[in-house]
Amino acid sequence: RLSANASDNGSISKVEFYSGSALITTEKYAPYDWTWNNVASGSYKITAKAYDNEGNSTTSSIVPITVGGGTPPSVTITSPSANDNFASPASVRVTASASDQYGSITKVVFYSGNTLLKTEYTAPYDFTWSNVTSGKYQITAKAYDNDGNVTTSAPVVISVGALTTASTGSRVAGVAELNINQPNTGMSPAEFSQFKLYPNPTRDYINLAVGTEFSIGEPVVISILNISGAVTRQMNISASTNTRIDVSSLAPGTYILRLAGKSKTIAKKFIKLQ
Repeated sequence: RLSANASDNGSISKVEFYSGSALITTEKYAPYDWTWNNVASGSYKITAKAYDNEGNSTTSSIVPITVGGGTPPSVTITSPSANDNFASPASVRVTASASDQYGSITKVVFYSGNTLLKTEYTAPYDFTWSNVTSGKYQITAKAYDNDGNVTTSAPVVISVGALTTASTGSRVAGVAELNINQPNTGMSPAEFSQFKLYPNPTRDYINLAVGTEFSIGEPVVISILNISGAVTRQMNISASTNTRIDVSSLAPGTYILRLAGKSKTIAKKFIKLQ
């Protein structure tokens, strides 16, 4: 629907509507509006040009519009991360972000390989994949919009199986050493003061701010250990100032987050709430 307001000290003789330089319609009487039908998909620059009874004319500012129908949605798996490792049998929280520039998302379908896992019709597009047995899995999400367009996300590969409790020679080798109140961790209080983990306690996510503990881009192995010292989850990241980890699938309890880089290993306890 095209609509324009036009006024003059004299009188308005006509208003012309344009798409770029192409004349769409001419309206000689107020209200100056018109329905533009059967508009093809694409981007358009709409203007209105008003003429008065003395032949003077003024052109409005440009109003850009886009007509959809051929633009596919976008979809990205936000959790788990690529190369995450889980202890078997695993509960994996799978989350996707989906949007459509000109329409709306009608559903997001999750797959493991060619196997349908879950269909979500409303945001947030997430679910818990329970009792996952040992193996390697390729997870994808397929988003559908209201025009019937479909987009499949990039795959995220995860592994489920037995995880080791600690690496040989690690400066943080067991649960006792991971207690930051004990002196035998091999780390100074200053090192721990720069390692921030929040919120703690948490229900869904923890954020890490490691300060200057690791060089930006340095490979770091993140391990989540239960209070018995068993690793329940591992992931590989490149060190950055801030990192967010989804812990929503963990059972309530006390856990230890261990970060192992090339030059050091640091750790901190956190509490997972129901």
